Amino acid sequence: MNQSKSGYSILIIEDNPGDQLLLQENLKSTNLLMDHITMANTITEAMCLLEEHSFSIIFLDLFLPDSSGLETFTQLVERYSKIPVIICSGLSDTQVAIKAISMGAQDFLIKGDFTFTLLGKTVRYSIERKDAEQLIKTSEESYRYLFDNNPATIFIWDLNDFRILEVNE
Repeated sequence: MNQSKSGYSILIIEDNPGDQLLLQENLKSTNLLMDHITMANTITEAMCLLEEHSFSIIFLDLFLPDSSGLETFTQLVERYSKIPVIICSGLSDTQVAIKAISMGAQDFLIKGDFTFTLLGKTVRYSIERKDAEQLIKTSEESYRYLFDNNPATIFIWDLNDFRILEVNE
């Protein structure tokens, strides 16, 4: 779990001071143990913070002064794919939410449309899902390494028509 001894480290990427304050106060109202909450107004500022500090979770607004839409999310996960991201947007578009989650966002919350109880669960579940995802990825990489580097010949074939699907070196 991405929690230090003192608690979660949270990065909020949001350019609206009112929305920053609302999210920060809602997070403080949860029963989450938090180390600190850091704010960034742009994706560029967030990238600089991510280079210098470790965060347990990121809350991301999709519309920032230097980036907008799902491109904002894409820029973030290309470089920091191991950190769970919860999109917190004023955009109430189900198609965008589904697309964001299919691209790897842990959740999609509508600004102001959540309770502190829901927020606490969302943070915990998002971090647990991302940790489980990382374990699966590590396991798959280990399997792939063993398969590819095994000195014995290994075939994988389709049981229905016995076509060879894969073979190691």
